[in-house]
Amino acid sequence: MEALTLNKEIEKIPTKYEMLQMDQTLKRLIADIESIRNDQLTQKELDIIRQEEADAFFKKTANDYFNKLREMDNQIRGIAEEKAILKLESKLSIIEQELIDIKNKAKGGNAQIQGKHQMQGVGGTAGMIGMSNLGFAEKFDVLVEEVNQLWSFNQRFIDEQVVDAIATIRSTEHSLREKFNEMDWLARNAEFLSPDSITKTLLTFKELYNTEHVNLKNAYISAKHTSHAVITVINLLEHTKQLQPRDEETMSRLAILTSILEPLLINDMNLDKAIEARLMDLLLSLLYVPEEIKIVAKTGYEEDPETVRRKMPVYLKYCLRCVTSCVRSPVGVMDFYKNQTSVMQIIDFLEYVRDEEILANSAKVVRIVLRDDKIFENLVNKYQELGNILIGSLQKYAFSEVVIIELLAALRNFTRVPAKIPLIAKTHLGTLVSLAVKPPNERVFNMAAQCLRNFTKIPDYERHIKQIGGHDMVLVLSGDTVNKFNFKK
Repeated sequence: MEALTLNKEIEKIPTKYEMLQMDQTLKRLIADIESIRNDQLTQKELDIIRQEEADAFFKKTANDYFNKLREMDNQIRGIAEEKAILKLESKLSIIEQELIDIKNKAKGGNAQIQGKHQMQGVGGTAGMIGMSNLGFAEKFDVLVEEVNQLWSFNQRFIDEQVVDAIATIRSTEHSLREKFNEMDWLARNAEFLSPDSITKTLLTFKELYNTEHVNLKNAYISAKHTSHAVITVINLLEHTKQLQPRDEETMSRLAILTSILEPLLINDMNLDKAIEARLMDLLLSLLYVPEEIKIVAKTGYEEDPETVRRKMPVYLKYCLRCVTSCVRSPVGVMDFYKNQTSVMQIIDFLEYVRDEEILANSAKVVRIVLRDDKIFENLVNKYQELGNILIGSLQKYAFSEVVIIELLAALRNFTRVPAKIPLIAKTHLGTLVSLAVKPPNERVFNMAAQCLRNFTKIPDYERHIKQIGGHDMVLVLSGDTVNKFNFKK
């Protein structure tokens, strides 16, 4: 009986063993399924995050292009009255409609993706996201290309209008008012034009007064007209000055506007309108010597001209030309004098900058202002070192005869009043005597001789000039006329 029971138990052992194996296998499968499930949930969350990031990027980019296109559309509409741009506006409308379609598809794609998440799980979702992203990427690339082509088309279109503007400026059948208005158009739409087109237009316009025919030049200067182009440019310049930060794009805009303003101010009527619009204060608010240039000048470190050019904003040169034009008018001279910082700004250019044109124009401004009797006394009393700066600059900038001539002319106006001569140190007179004794050309000699003649009105200065090698020069100056060639003999 016991043997029978034992045999039955032995027969049950394989069955129990198989059940145990099956139980272990089942537990392992359950663990694997749980692991797969967790992996699927994690991947699903990651895919959702990626899709949300892609959707956010698409929305941001689409909105950026919307803003860019709308801004372009508004700007172009400003010139629609003068130039026909129906084709361009039509193209803009098509692009905007495409953007709307893409955004709608993006919303539809998101809804479809969410449905697939619920029905198909991770595999279906990943596939849907991949196809959706691919479609958006392709469509987006097409959109970018369309916008680039639109911008290129826009620039070519407006550059074509430059051809018409140049033809108007050169035409003898168009009035000066119409030619001024072309400059008005150029200033308002400069940001759409290529630099080459702007340069060609400006050079063509300057031909109106840069001519060997004196009558034509004088006719341009004194012409009467009803154009308000100069006021338009001043308003645009004022607006650009307020832009912050003053980055490279803003600097370029200032250079373009001041370069357009420069030839307009040659006309007396434009100059009067500009001065009435307080142009002098606007120009002086833009005029400064960059700190980098001052540091280089103070340390005596020599930098190559290209490096210095990059540190010196281009618009400063045009701005100074405009200031020089403004002081042609007595009202402009008074506006310059009334500005609290104007003289020091010009002195900074004389002390720190080595650009030939900037130096010559700075000295020219000082020369013109010093010849005004109403201003001379107060100006010299306020800036008593001005005479020393002028005569001291003669040796510093001996590399340029143009600068030397303007400095001598300014010094001549400073020394025309004997009472102000003692403000100038005698130690500086050696440079002036050298220029008179060994002049590079006759004009320099004549200017140096006029300055020395003013100095010899003070006996103490006359004796000093004789002591430093100018004895013969003093004898020549004591005559009725000064002749370089007689002196050199």
